[in-house]
Amino acid sequence: MKNKLSRLAWSVILLTGCCSLCVMAGNLDSSAAPDNSGSAMYTLTDLYQRLNAGTTGAKRSGSFSQPSQGPTVGTMYTLNQIMALMPVRDDSDGATTANVLSGKPFWGLTEGQWGPRTGTMATRTLSPGSTTVASGYYAATSLATVDPDLTAGNIATNVTLFGIAGMAETNSGGGGAEGAPVPKTGQTTSYTPPSGTGSDGNLQMGVEWPDPRFTVQSDTNMVLDNLTGLMWARNGDLPGSSTWNSAIDYCNSLDCGGYDDWRLPNMNELLSLVAYNRYNPAIPSGHPFNNVSGVKYWSSTTYPQNTTYAWCVDFLNGTIQTVAKTSTSKVWPVRGGE
Repeated sequence: MKNKLSRLAWSVILLTGCCSLCVMAGNLDSSAAPDNSGSAMYTLTDLYQRLNAGTTGAKRSGSFSQPSQGPTVGTMYTLNQIMALMPVRDDSDGATTANVLSGKPFWGLTEGQWGPRTGTMATRTLSPGSTTVASGYYAATSLATVDPDLTAGNIATNVTLFGIAGMAETNSGGGGAEGAPVPKTGQTTSYTPPSGTGSDGNLQMGVEWPDPRFTVQSDTNMVLDNLTGLMWARNGDLPGSSTWNSAIDYCNSLDCGGYDDWRLPNMNELLSLVAYNRYNPAIPSGHPFNNVSGVKYWSSTTYPQNTTYAWCVDFLNGTIQTVAKTSTSKVWPVRGGE
């Protein structure tokens, strides 16, 4: 009786094991006969190439043909080679749906988002009315397209914003004269008397000249003074000599370098070009100007004691003089300033 029970027990165990194996293996029956294309399967090579290069792969379309010989070394890929190409979970650097542009498919590598996924990152645009840059995807664009006011003419000289060098000529801001409007004279040689220090060349008081002092603009007919922020005509003899009234009319109507806001400089602006360590012409060494003569140049400033006269700067030695407005002097147009 005991033996019968033992045999029965073993029969149950074996039967249960076989059933378990069948359940784990799934349906072992072919989906179609060998001579039917419905029984075709992808090969290990197809799997490898899909992982390695994204190749589509193709099942056989006809009947199964028995290979004429077995595989040889190097003619097929092993499971180890295929496994080496499999994606690996990466919870540190793996992308999530929030990291990928909305609607774009990708393969997730993180816990909870493994496998085929679709991105949800929003597409956003920059706004000229806000300094906030929200997280999200931004299509390639130009900041000048986002804000048309982002131009060189709206940025102070010597200031660069997003790669745009400013050209706004103001004495404050880029010119460096705000808070310390008196520049150095340019004298560096000391002529101090035996009694002690005190000469200009010894003290060299005033705002330091920038280096370079002048910058030729992209339109080479204009020169920017990096000390004052004023822009000057590069040619110091544009109309030749003229009367004071004609000089003002000429500058007001001048269209040069794409600008039409030229004017005759006032006395202080004209004097800002004088270098007191230079002579004939008394302007800074290394300047980029053309045709500057050591003669008198008109300012737009009238002499108050006799209003038929105006102030001039003599660039022979940097001195100032009053000249009858009906006389003729040179003209040097300027733009910018406050």
